Amino acid sequence: MLKLELVWSRVIKSRKKGKLNGFVDSISGLGKAFIQAGAKDVVMSLWSVDDEATKNLMVSFYEQIKEQEEKPNYAKALKEAKLKMIREGKHPFYWGGFVVLGL
Repeated sequence: MLKLELVWSRVIKSRKKGKLNGFVDSISGLGKAFIQAGAKDVVMSLWSVDDEATKNLMVSFYEQIKEQEEKPNYAKALKEAKLKMIREGKHPFYWGGFVVLGL
C-alpha cells in the first residue's frame, strides 16, 4: 500500500471548453482519488499558474511547515504562504487557485 502523507498535484487544462460543471467535478474527483489512494492531504491548483509564482508560493509553504513544532498543518501553512504573497502585492491569480484537500 502506498504511504502518502501529502500529495502535490497540478491540474493542467483538464477542462473541456464550455463545461464548467465538468471542470469542477474533475478537480474534486482528482483530489478525492488521491485521498482514496491513501493520501491524508492533497495540495493542488485549480488552474495553471506561472512556474515562478508557484515556486515562490511552495517555498513559503514548505518554510511554514518546517516552522511548525507539531504535526504539520498543511492548511495553515498554505494560508500563511498566501498571506505572504498578499503582503508582497501579488495578484490573486498567482495564489488564489491553490487549495488543500484532506481528511
